[in-house]
Amino acid sequence: MVHPVALIGIMVLGQQAAKITVLDGEPRQGQVIRLDDDELLILEGGAEQRIPLRQILEIRFPTDPPGEVPSIGLLLTDGSVISTDQVEVSLQKVRAQSPWYGEFEFDQQTLAGIRFQFAPASLDDDWSQLAKREREQDLLVLPKEVGDGLDFTPGLIESVSNGRVSCLLGNDAVDVPVESLYGILYSHSGATTGSRVAVGVNDLLMAQRIRVTETVVEVRTSAGIDLRIPRQFISSIDFSGDQILYLSDIEPSQYEFTPFLDRETEELLFRFRRNMTMDGTPLRLGDRKYTRGLWIHSKTRLRYRIGRDWRRFRAVMGIDYEMARRGRGSVGVRITGDGRTLLESFVGSQDAPQELDLDVSGIRDLEFIVDFGGDTGISDWLDLADARVIK
Repeated sequence: MVHPVALIGIMVLGQQAAKITVLDGEPRQGQVIRLDDDELLILEGGAEQRIPLRQILEIRFPTDPPGEVPSIGLLLTDGSVISTDQVEVSLQKVRAQSPWYGEFEFDQQTLAGIRFQFAPASLDDDWSQLAKREREQDLLVLPKEVGDGLDFTPGLIESVSNGRVSCLLGNDAVDVPVESLYGILYSHSGATTGSRVAVGVNDLLMAQRIRVTETVVEVRTSAGIDLRIPRQFISSIDFSGDQILYLSDIEPSQYEFTPFLDRETEELLFRFRRNMTMDGTPLRLGDRKYTRGLWIHSKTRLRYRIGRDWRRFRAVMGIDYEMARRGRGSVGVRITGDGRTLLESFVGSQDAPQELDLDVSGIRDLEFIVDFGGDTGISDWLDLADARVIK
């Protein structure tokens, strides 16, 4: 008789290792045996290891390349994007079928839109921006007849069936073939919440509950849809939305800029930026580029109301590479929490990037003051790369 633990080991031996990013400590790597509401169980170095779920930021799985990608995209009110081959919509229910999820159905009120076309790629941003808008009516979305971009017609969408969209446009009942539409958007709205499960090529599930076995990932989306997905189609599970908050994702509660010479010109040029420099280039410290963070020019005061739910503030601080490589740029930096000084430092172009790890327990307002350094101020490009607070 094979012991159950040994049997689990045999089952996972053929799996490639997943990469696990945790809040504290070095990244982990191992074959995933199980994930439940409390912990992740992995086989690491031939031994079982348990990692509390609250410590996990992300799990990245090795994936098998999917075959043909489904041709219809469903957008849910919780922010989920689900690819399907077939979809039918009534005033009450949505029924869909996908090679990744099988057959499933859900309440029509959780459907925010359906995308019927994915080409040309130049319209992706137009669709995304249109989908983010507040809508008082349903919209039929179609490519513009003249020029690039998308246009739309407001109405009341009644059903989607047999390749046609039935709707009311004013007082007229109209059936529109889906091939003439780029997509449809409903007036339903909601908030993007939950952990992020990346599936296949483009799918993203916003999840309120996730369970993983050796072969299947079970997801309950934030909109309440239960899905079972073969594990080889899952590329990552991101838990950081519950555990981490990037300052570049939120608005400061207070922003103040003091120019060195010319207020009008400098305010236009040197306003703080998110995730890029004033030139639109990625944040870069030394040889490393960062996709997230704050670019702050002297003299700037930024205040963020973070509440009192976070333990640590972490970032990598330094003069951006574009100025540092020229030997230019220097600033004085002061970080305070509810008026109490957490860090005070001079940062110059010759200084190595500095890892920040500050205790912000119980702090409501986190403030950054970037002051003039030793030159005229025009080269004072300070990066706070990966600036974030952590629970």
